Amino acid sequence: MKKIILSLLILAAAIFLFFSFKSSSSVGSLENAKFILFYGTGCPHCEIVEEFIKKNNIHEKLDFPEVEVFFNKDNAAVFAQKAKECGLDEKNLGVPLFWAEGKCYSGDKDIISYLSDKQ
Repeated sequence: MKKIILSLLILAAAIFLFFSFKSSSSVGSLENAKFILFYGTGCPHCEIVEEFIKKNNIHEKLDFPEVEVFFNKDNAAVFAQKAKECGLDEKNLGVPLFWAEGKCYSGDKDIISYLSDKQ
């Protein structure tokens, strides 16, 4: 029983560290980024984009941070700012959203189409 509890604690810590590392971009580095992928933990459309990125090795061709916005207030503020720059209504924002040099691509299909063109 102790081994099971210890295993679950280690697994929980690993998951926490994974998401902490993945969304650890500082706000300053986000403001200077040319491209940013905004996602939300548990978002099914975000997972589709993530699968496409991994399957097609997009990070080898295009460098950009992936930032979680559901549980990180600082990232959510940058998300809202970048969406506003694109003329999107702050009340109707959703993820995934890919910000590319002042333009926004919203939803898995638009993002995958944009990234496919960059291959």
